[in-house]
Amino acid sequence: SGVGKLSEIINVIKDKSILAEFRLNMVLTVVDLGKYEIYLRNFREFFSDQLEYSEIIILSRTQNFSEAKTMEVVERITEEFSDKIIVSTAWDQLTAKRIIEVGEKRNVDLEEALNAEACDCTSHHDKCSHEHADSEIEDCGCDHNHGCGCDHHDISGVNNIADDVFTTWNLKTHHSFSKSFLQEILELSEKDESKFGKVLRAKGIIKDQTGDWMQFSYVPKELSFSEVSADIVGRICFIGVDLKADVLDNLFKGINNDSKD
Repeated sequence: SGVGKLSEIINVIKDKSILAEFRLNMVLTVVDLGKYEIYLRNFREFFSDQLEYSEIIILSRTQNFSEAKTMEVVERITEEFSDKIIVSTAWDQLTAKRIIEVGEKRNVDLEEALNAEACDCTSHHDKCSHEHADSEIEDCGCDHNHGCGCDHHDISGVNNIADDVFTTWNLKTHHSFSKSFLQEILELSEKDESKFGKVLRAKGIIKDQTGDWMQFSYVPKELSFSEVSADIVGRICFIGVDLKADVLDNLFKGINNDSKD
C-alpha cells in the first residue's frame, strides 16, 4: 500500500465504483527479516496496520539469517496476529505461482465480503451483475521513465499518514555524484542521526562523475547501484524521521541549478 495505511486502502476498495473496475485477489505484506526491529520501533502504528490487515505475511531474505532468527520473528508476529499465514521459505526455493495460489485462496472470503458490502442488489450476491476486471497497479518507486519525484500520491478516502510518520526530502538535480559520496552520507546517517535525521529509505537516479547514469536504492545497512539509461534530470528521494532538509540541500545542491520538487 506504499505510504497509505493498508486498512484505509481496503476500506476504499469497498466502494462499489472501484469494485466495478478492480478485483481484490490478494492482501499481503512483505517483511524484510533483517529490518523487522527497525520498522517496528520507528513506525509501530503504520507497520502494525500493514500486518493486521494483510492475509499473508511473507518474510524476505530468510536465507541470510539463522533459523533461530526466523523463528523469533515468526513467533513475535504470531503472538499479535495469530490468524495470519506466514511464509518463511527462502524465495529462491518458492515459486511466485505457489504464493499466488495460497494468497488468492485465502482472500476469497475477504473479496466476497467486500463485494457483498458494496452490492446494492437485494438478492444473493452471486446474482449481482457486477463484473470485476483484473488490473495491475505499478508502484512508481522513483522510476525515471515515469518522471516520479517521489511525491505522495493521494487516494480519495485515504488519510496521508506519511505526513505524520515520515519526513520526505526530494531533489531534482543536474549535478553529478560519485558512489562514494552517497555511501559516505548514508553511512554517516547510520552512525549519527543528529547529522541528517534518521534515513530509512533512499532511492533515485543520478549521473555519476564519468557521465554515466545509475539508479541507487538504500535501506539501513544496504546500498545498491545499477546502471540505467540517461535521463533529462537526476532525482533523489530520502524518506525517514526528522530529516534535516536544509543540511541535505547544502550537501547535494552543489553549484548547479538544482531544485526541490
